[in-house]
Amino acid sequence: MLHHCLRSAAKKAPPIEFVGYCSAVSVGANTLTLAINSLTGGVDTAARADDLVLVIGSSRTVGTAAYNSSMVTSGYTEMLDTSADYKYEQTGVYWKRMGATPDASAVFDSYNGTYATAVATVWRGVNAVTPMDVALSSATGRTTTTPDPPSITPVTSGAVIVALCASGSYDYHNGAFSAPSGMTLRGAAYSFSASSGMSKTGVASVLWTGGAYDPAAFTGSNTTSVTTDWVAATIALRPA
Repeated sequence: MLHHCLRSAAKKAPPIEFVGYCSAVSVGANTLTLAINSLTGGVDTAARADDLVLVIGSSRTVGTAAYNSSMVTSGYTEMLDTSADYKYEQTGVYWKRMGATPDASAVFDSYNGTYATAVATVWRGVNAVTPMDVALSSATGRTTTTPDPPSITPVTSGAVIVALCASGSYDYHNGAFSAPSGMTLRGAAYSFSASSGMSKTGVASVLWTGGAYDPAAFTGSNTTSVTTDWVAATIALRPA
């Protein structure tokens, strides 16, 4: 009997999916609770086992001293914790893969913020061993509230580029972020007082198609002042 040997083609990883997002804001409180079991805007309403939760938290700090923000909820990996050029905005970026029993919430501590915002985005189909395709890139700026995320060059087909940003002002307020041109807004949060400033955060994404990708600046109402500054980061999620 003649046996035919068949060589099966390598299986292609399923695409990364945007599960959804949630946000939280505060005026005066240091901690913000993100309800990752109540998501909107994506393919599901809650984080499930093996989903990756990505958090950006930020606050308009008291004075011009730098503070350390953190995640109260255990198990998060910190990728960024920095202040903007004039230290009016302290920003942290964190991620965590959900276990068999996913968390219901993610709690961010701004440490010493007067106005704080946070956005959690949830992603499905991210590589369990190496979730970040390449190292995070970050940038800061001053005198404007239009963050410009830096360029990134992923290495894996199917990677999803995620741009995250925050902006703050000591004495100005404007409006929530809109996505950079060519990207999809995945979540935004905005906390302000008409008399004493603001904090805002935003997240956007795009499927990588090759080469270096340099996101455009986040848009929305802009304020130009010496008391405004911003932080931006760009990451690439690797498919499973």
